[in-house]
Parts: sequence; C-alpha cells; structure tokens
Amino acid sequence: MKLSQNLKENIKILKKDFSCCDDVVFREFFSGDGEKRSCVLIYSDGMCDKDLLSDRVIKRLIPGEYSYPENIKRPPDEDSPKVSMNVVDYDIGYDTSEVSSAVMAGNGALLVDGERFFINITATKFSSRAISEPKSKGVIRGPRDGFTENFLDSTSLLRRRLKTSDFKMEFLNAGNVAKTRIAVCYLDGEADKDRLSLIRSRIRNINADMIIDSGQLQNIITASNGIIPDIQSSERVDDAVFAINEGKIVLLVENSPFVLIIPGLLLSMLTSSEDYYSSSVKRNAILFLRIISCVITVLLPAVYIGFIKFTPDFLPDKIILMLSMARRNVALPAFIEILFMQLVFEVIMEAAMRLPGQIASTVGIVGSIVVGQAIVDANLVNIMVVIIVSLNAILTFVIPSFELSKTLRIIRLGFMVISAAFGMYGVSVAFAVMMIYLSDMESFGAEFLFPFVERNVRRKNGA
Repeated sequence: MKLSQNLKENIKILKKDFSCCDDVVFREFFSGDGEKRSCVLIYSDGMCDKDLLSDRVIKRLIPGEYSYPENIKRPPDEDSPKVSMNVVDYDIGYDTSEVSSAVMAGNGALLVDGERFFINITATKFSSRAISEPKSKGVIRGPRDGFTENFLDSTSLLRRRLKTSDFKMEFLNAGNVAKTRIAVCYLDGEADKDRLSLIRSRIRNINADMIIDSGQLQNIITASNGIIPDIQSSERVDDAVFAINEGKIVLLVENSPFVLIIPGLLLSMLTSSEDYYSSSVKRNAILFLRIISCVITVLLPAVYIGFIKFTPDFLPDKIILMLSMARRNVALPAFIEILFMQLVFEVIMEAAMRLPGQIASTVGIVGSIVVGQAIVDANLVNIMVVIIVSLNAILTFVIPSFELSKTLRIIRLGFMVISAAFGMYGVSVAFAVMMIYLSDMESFGAEFLFPFVERNVRRKNGA
C-alpha cells in the first residue's frame, strides 16, 4: 500500500502491520521551532544503533526545520533547503511494505506529516559472534579467522584480502517472507559468465518463505539430485579467497557462517587451505594420501565381506588361519557382523558430535574402547571387524570436506550390500559403474573430476 500524506493514517496502518511486535518502537516527535511538523521514527529495538538515530536524526530535527533530502524533486516554485540529518547512508521509499522491510532489516524509517515517502536510514547494529578460528576445518599453518553470521563482517573479510575493483559482490534477496541477503562474489573476467547467469537465475527463482542457512540454499540451487555434493561449503576465509582467485563463484548467505563454493569439484573437496602454503611435492603427496583414504574407506568393509563369504581361497593360508581363529566363536555372518559394528561406531560418532566438547571426548573414548572391547568379549564380532571399522572411522577424518566424508559413508554401505549379495565380482562392477558416473558428472557446467577428467579442450578457470 502506498503511503499517504496523512501521518496519522500511515501510523495506524503500520501499527496494524507491526501488531504484537513489541520490539518495534514508534518514536513520535515534532520538528521545527516555528511551524512544527509531526514526525515518527520507526525502528526495531536491538536491531539498530539507537545512539545514531537519537544524535543524528531526532536531536537535529527537533530544534530545526525539517528539510527534504536532496534527491527528492520539489516543484520549481518551492525552495527546498539542504538535508539537515547528519547520516551517511539513506534512501527513499513510498510503500508501507518497504517500511516493514526496512525496520525488519534493522534500519530506521522516518515518516513526516504531509509527505508521501519515508526516509530509510541505515542504522543496523546488533550483537554478533566475534570473528574466531573455524572449528570445522582446523589447520596448523594459515589464517585463523573464519566467517561469522554477521553478513557485513563476512563480506569485509573477503574485501580485505581481495583489494581490487575486479572483485565483485552482487547482493540478491531470497525468501518470500524473510528477505535473506545473498552475496554473489566473483572475479570479473575470471568467473564463467554463463555460470553466473545460471546462479543468479536460480537464486531469483527460489520459492521459499525463508532461507535460514547456506545449507538450505545449497539444497535448493544444487544441480545434482544424487548423494554426491556438487557444491562445496566452507567457513574458512582463505578457502573462499583461493576459490575466487581460481575463477569460482562464492555465495555468502546472511546469518550463516558457511559459504558455498561453485562449482564444487572433487579435487577442491580433497584439498585443504593449508595445502596452498606447502610446496607442490608435499601438496601432491597429501592429495594422493587422501585419494587412497577415500578408496580404502569405501571398499575395505566390502572386500572383507566378499573374501570371507565367497572367495576365501584367494587369501594366503596364514591369513585364512588368522581369520578362522578370530571367527571361531562368532555366530553372526560376516555382513551382519560388520554392519552391526559399523552402526555402533556411527552412533558413537553422532553422539560425540552433538555433545559439548568435554563430554564428547569422554563419550568417544568410552564408546570406542570400552564398548568395542565388550562387544568382542561377548563374541558378537571378531577383533578384525573392530580393526576394519576403526580404520574406516580414522580414514574418514582425513578428508577435509565433511559433506564428502558423509557421502563416502553412505556409498560404503552400498558396497557392503553389493558385496554380501554378489561378492568381489559385484564390488568390481559397482566400482567401475561409480567411476563412469563420476566421470560423466558435472557441477554447474564443470566436470566433477576436473582436472583428472576433461572432455572439452578449451576450459575456463575454476572448471
């Protein structure tokens, strides 16, 4: 609804819109010593800088005459003085819905009797978490600052490192009810233009009431419907900076400490920001270690089940004797045995993640040692299964990307089922099919296995 020249009518409409919003303040006052004009300043308590609104708006308007902002066109026969408010950033709105959006964003909305517009004064200020070291990706060498839930703090962390006008930030809004700000960050001339247009289009076409976190945005705009992620997430600033420098696109979401990196490639998910500070020889050696860890954590339980159930003759005699001695008192089949132990460790890991830090370490130690030993003593599983599952748990933490590690845990379960049904032949065929699928998989126009797989001759950075 358009604002009218009657201030009381506007206040009545806006108070109805803000009904039961006790944090929204309507500060009414008069401007001018002579012919006084009624004014109202609307803001959300706790979301804005009340000192700024008081000192630079109210205290300047009460003793002096109200004046129009310079960008408002007056009739030629009327003289319009310069703006008397001492504020840096403001704009003009003409609709009651714009007033609601401004107040809910933490700004101040100034309405004056006789005017059909309001002045949107930028005065956002609310408490937020201090910039600290990210907990999801620890490094020994590298910067210690990470993104926070404060949108402007996060954008400033990127701008502080990318001090060039080629670094672009485009602000978009998503959510039909809560207009969540999303910053599309990229290097002009390096980022793929078609990919940029695709991302802008998907963000603008989001049909959701609100976007609470970047994970929700990731699920909406993702191009893949499978379990393998095609968008990388990180809360490390240097991860985002290196990605932007490579021509990728980074999405910053308001109220989320995690940014989205597009395209999300397997190589980038296996690379830690700390690798960029090491020599190429060390970096490639660590990368090879992580690739081997991925293969082992996916195939090791399936290989164990396949050899035990179908082809034990392929194993050396000493290994067969060792496995026979370990399983002599275990009545469960190999598949049920390792599936049960895998489930126990997954529950322990999930519980340790949800508990406070000090309790989590205790639960991890008690669960992995005491419970594991008790299960072995009860002859529910043999010691080899405990070794395999424990090794898998350790190998999972070698992978820098938590989303990729969760994906590998699901794929591992699928290979276990295939191995129990078809043996090593089924595992070999399933692994070949998975590699073919990954070779054909794309992330926003880029090969998921790039640079290991590259179908096109001409490529852009970040693809």
